[in-house]
Amino acid sequence: MRPSLPAALAFTTLLVAIPSLLTACGDDDLALGIRGSGDLVRHTIDVTDIDRLDIGSSFQVEVRQGPPSAVIEIDDNLLDRVVATNRDGLLRLALESGTSLRNATLRATVTMPALTSVQAGGASRVDFIDAIPTTGDLRIELAGASRLEGTFSATHLEFSVSGASEIVARLAAQSATIDASGASHVDLTGVIDELEIELTGASRGDLPNLEARLASIVHNVFTTLDAESDERQHALHASPLVTFYQHESRFIAPKTMQIGPDPTHTITADRVVIAGGSRPFLPPLPGLQETPHLTSDEALHLDRLPDRLAIIGGGYISCELAHFFGALGSRVTILESAPRLLSREDQEIADAFTARYDVRLGARVQRVSAHQDAVRVHLPGGDTVDADQLLVATGRRPNSDLLNIAAAGVHLDDRGHVIVNDYLETNQEGVWALGDITGVLPLKHVAVRQARHIIRALFHHSRQPMRYDVIPHAVFSAPQVAAVGQTEAELQAANIPYKVGRWRLQDTAMGMALREDGLAKVLAAPDNTILGCHILAPNASILIHEVAVAMTLGGALDTIVDTVHAHPALSQLIEEACKAALTAPLEAAPAP
Repeated sequence: MRPSLPAALAFTTLLVAIPSLLTACGDDDLALGIRGSGDLVRHTIDVTDIDRLDIGSSFQVEVRQGPPSAVIEIDDNLLDRVVATNRDGLLRLALESGTSLRNATLRATVTMPALTSVQAGGASRVDFIDAIPTTGDLRIELAGASRLEGTFSATHLEFSVSGASEIVARLAAQSATIDASGASHVDLTGVIDELEIELTGASRGDLPNLEARLASIVHNVFTTLDAESDERQHALHASPLVTFYQHESRFIAPKTMQIGPDPTHTITADRVVIAGGSRPFLPPLPGLQETPHLTSDEALHLDRLPDRLAIIGGGYISCELAHFFGALGSRVTILESAPRLLSREDQEIADAFTARYDVRLGARVQRVSAHQDAVRVHLPGGDTVDADQLLVATGRRPNSDLLNIAAAGVHLDDRGHVIVNDYLETNQEGVWALGDITGVLPLKHVAVRQARHIIRALFHHSRQPMRYDVIPHAVFSAPQVAAVGQTEAELQAANIPYKVGRWRLQDTAMGMALREDGLAKVLAAPDNTILGCHILAPNASILIHEVAVAMTLGGALDTIVDTVHAHPALSQLIEEACKAALTAPLEAAPAP
């Protein structure tokens, strides 16, 4: 649309005025920032007591232990723009708000007898030359591409690192809390008895005793799982109503299985439930059998963290493990043949998620090989990726071949999944199947609900269909991805009319406070029934359940919009997306 005549004249006038404004302002006020004169002056700041620091405006500060003092060294034409205050133990060093610099020097030397908190922003750098005594707790907050280095000892340490900032510290503490986001880096050494870590975005951490801690956590988790499994097996063995076989078994005829290697040891049943699960799928990739590699089954059992990890595959398993190892300090490269990660998710969400990772899209791996103490992934055109560990996360395959399910007369699809209807029934009367082996939303919480439906059919003569359209799922990465219902592409393929309500996380109060971006996307029918919801945000796996509950109860947008959401809770992201969907135009209509 062409602008109206007054608007066009105003725009032209503004363009004409810009060069003259720049000329009139002079070099010091150019948009590129004030240039330092190069003539440095030293200025002593009058301080009485210091135990807290607040540094900004690209200041570079050295901190030593001693009586309170502060001296700055700065270009002489910037001295009158310095904001230096000392009040109630807080020393603040920065420039006047709105000051932009180029080729300037801003240095300071500070001595202080004790330390309780440090705050740095605006690409500042703070180096603690001495270990400053700390009594009790110590809080360090970095933002805006700032950097801090030093040695610290405290009862409790609290680190908040955001905006591509970096902290390198040697620590001694009873406990520590670390919250890093937005491509920040936390490099800690020393001894911490209790450590609580949250790494989001593209942030990563090199943390003390990390491998030992990781091994301990993994050991505890699997010990607990093994104990629960043993308890269940003991209960099965002890029950007079259950005959328990622990052998590799296979079907030899409909409703008939061979137990173990003895062909004469068979069992039959009138009703059969197949819950055979799945295993990692390994593609027929040249060199893979001869090259050391991991699957998701072994990834958490490593003795040490790899410095470099290459992952083949771009589904949810790949993304979750990429986040896990990347957050712990590994340099992760994802190799995915598709044009985006998480290709089964809504395309808009998947595209936004893909942009956050070091990923080679359209990467068709030709072969892999062992290369000295590492592995090498070979790509078209002679390109290669070297890594200390190779993780193959190209999906999972059903165990139908191991169970010889074809002999049971049960129909399989072209990938070997057992075909079931919405009641989890196969083509064979009296034979049900559930879980990964069906390929229908192969997730634990789905299998648990499927088992409940089959139990009702077996023992309560209650035949109820599964409702997959209201079952949520999530990708536990950073940020998290969560969804329920249909995607926009699925609605378009089915010629279903729909509306789209979008809301950005950064346009909510909590998004601004967290300095995180993200998106909620709600798809609704013309009558305002929710058809799907897709979220890219911190805690998306929690946020999605509000929509899942609403869809289970009928799916009206008003159910969410009319519910009061606490301010400034993250859930306002869902509220606003639903409001946007109420008034959104139709995006598609059924084919004539």
